[in-house]
Amino acid sequence: MRVILSFFLVVFLYSNAFSQNANERLARAAFQGDMFAAQTAIRDGADINAPDKSGASPLMHAVLKNNAKMITFLISHHAEVNYQNREGNTALVWAALKGNMEAALALVKGGADVNIPSKNASTALHAAASKGNADIVSLLIEMGADVNVSDISGITPLMYAAAKGQKKIVELLLLAGADPTLKTLNGESALSWAKERGNDQIAALLTGVGGF
Repeated sequence: MRVILSFFLVVFLYSNAFSQNANERLARAAFQGDMFAAQTAIRDGADINAPDKSGASPLMHAVLKNNAKMITFLISHHAEVNYQNREGNTALVWAALKGNMEAALALVKGGADVNIPSKNASTALHAAASKGNADIVSLLIEMGADVNVSDISGITPLMYAAAKGQKKIVELLLLAGADPTLKTLNGESALSWAKERGNDQIAALLTGVGGF
């Protein structure tokens, strides 16, 4: 009886180690854009959503390389497109931060939710606006992003754009209905941030739409 139990224990441990190795290979393949290696890892039992030590999923690794083909492949094999890492960020947030438009398009096409908040309540629109990625801001707005969403400090995407001097993004957000009168928990507004940083054109633009 002990021999049989020992045999099954060995099989279980070997299977578990093999699966873990397959997970690592899938993460590496997703990052490197190696489609064959990704297919092999999945065939060998890799968990399509298994996070690495930092909490990033294979889909997130593909986003870092702006690899739309790999992203589409992973989603077609049931990768969770709205998976959140330890900070509550999704693959779409990573694409927005990096300015990876092809990745963002592939994620949206694959069903990514543009309004999922992270642990600090920020969204992909916050990320894109803070990094000056106007094309992704435009895409997110088109896909229904909440332009007046605020994080736990009360900061809106418009405030980030105003502070960073991103006139095009400010215009996009205002056109989509962003409210320039919203304030942070400290009572600051998009206009006050623009003025503090010497972004006079943006300050004038915000004043013209009631951002006082």
